[in-house]
Amino acid sequence: MSVGGGSYFRLYPFSVFVKLVKKYMKDSNDLVLYFQPWEFDPWQPRVKNGINPWYKFRHYVGLEKTYSKLDRFINFALQNNWKFSTLSDKVKKHYKE
Repeated sequence: MSVGGGSYFRLYPFSVFVKLVKKYMKDSNDLVLYFQPWEFDPWQPRVKNGINPWYKFRHYVGLEKTYSKLDRFINFALQNNWKFSTLSDKVKKHYKE
């Protein structure tokens, strides 16, 4: 099951997302979260007609909470002494070894 960010991050309740991440991190040293910029914009224009209901749900639900939810997740990670890095640094380190 994917837990990498975007729709999953917005759609899952925070406690479920954290539980999935903890489970994932038991077998991994790295977690990559990826977001599109629009996922932090609850004021973006809305498509009203001709849009698949599932797409509409997946695209718009949770937009107003993404920023605060990410802030909460970062605080959770810091409290658990997780280290942060850029993807660029991780790739450089991987190819250096």
